[in-house]
Amino acid sequence: MTDKKLIRKEQLAKATQLSQAYCQEADQQIFKHVHQHAKIKEAKMIFCYVGMANEINTQQLIEELLASGKRICVPKCYKLGVMDAFEIHSLADLEPGKYDILEPKAEMNKIEPTDIDVGLIPCVTADLNGYRLGYGGGFYDRYLNRSGMYRLLMCRKELLVDNVPRESHDLPVNCLVTEELVKEFSQT
Repeated sequence: MTDKKLIRKEQLAKATQLSQAYCQEADQQIFKHVHQHAKIKEAKMIFCYVGMANEINTQQLIEELLASGKRICVPKCYKLGVMDAFEIHSLADLEPGKYDILEPKAEMNKIEPTDIDVGLIPCVTADLNGYRLGYGGGFYDRYLNRSGMYRLLMCRKELLVDNVPRESHDLPVNCLVTEELVKEFSQT
C-alpha cells in the first residue's frame, strides 16, 4: 500500500511539471487513437470521466463523441468509493460536484453499469501490463467490478511507470492508449 501512495505522490507531482504544449499534443493523439478504436466505433453507450486539472482534458473528446451520435455517461461521486454514471447530452449538463469535479446535474438519467459498452478510464499513472493507479478513493475499482464494460485507459506516455503495485481488487484494463501506443490486453 505504501508503494502505491509513494508512486501516486511522485506521478501527481510529475503531472504538474508537464508542459501545456506536450499535454495538448498528447491529448490530441490519444483522442485520435480513441476515435479509431473498433470498440468505440461499435459502442452505443460510452462512459467517460471529465478530466480535472492535470488529467487528460476529456471535454473535447466528450463533445466529439456526442457529435458522432454516441451516448455518453459521466461519473457522479457521492462519498468515498461510491459513484454512479449519468447520461449527458452536452457539456451544459455538467456542474461542479462534491469534489469540485464537473459531474452531471441532478436531473440527468442514471445509467446502469451493465448498460455501458466502453469505459474511458482515468489514472494517475499506469503500466504496460494493463494496470492503473488512481487517486486512491476506490471509486473506479468498485464501479468497474459492477460492470462488464470494455475498459480503455487513457494515459500520457510521460506518466507511465514500469510496474503499478496491485492488490487483489485491482482490475486490469482491456486496452491502454497513450499518444504513441494502443496496447490491447487479453484480460477481461
